[in-house]
Amino acid sequence: ARYPASASHLGIKDRQDQWNDVSESFQLESLELTRQRLAFLEGIDTSQLSPARQLSYRLYRLDLERTLAGAAFRHHRYVIHQFRGPHTSPISLLVNVHTIDSEQDAEDYIARLNNLPDYFDGFAGRQSGVLSQNSSASGILPNGGCMDAIMLYKNTVSWCDVALALSSLRFIAAGSPAETAWLCK
Repeated sequence: ARYPASASHLGIKDRQDQWNDVSESFQLESLELTRQRLAFLEGIDTSQLSPARQLSYRLYRLDLERTLAGAAFRHHRYVIHQFRGPHTSPISLLVNVHTIDSEQDAEDYIARLNNLPDYFDGFAGRQSGVLSQNSSASGILPNGGCMDAIMLYKNTVSWCDVALALSSLRFIAAGSPAETAWLCK
């Protein structure tokens, strides 16, 4: 799966020790794959397809075309805002989506926690790139209220919240919250 966190939302446990790659290079690579897929579709003779498959073909092609048409504007949105972003998505996924049904699931959960710095670095790089390349020229800057809400959220969600979620896992020794207490200091 190219998007392991997104796969987790679908209940797919492939690469669930990783996050979606949010780097600029991955975005550019994804756009190139979209171009390749569209070029492949152009070679298909749709006259041989059933009406249902023709509809699927047209919808898929439309999705690819819209992705490419919107590529020029992909930096015209906030990487982070008060409703979602790198400050909310990991905690939401870890608490609400990443299920623990086996020891491997628990190990993947911990690996995902350990991979958070790379995930955050990817967003930091995107945010600085957006601010330096596009925002000042186009006027796309978060408003003060948005930043206030982000800072409020930042101060209410901490690693202690993640530690509490971890301590509830049945794979952590029963009655030993001390294993995660260091996160709350």
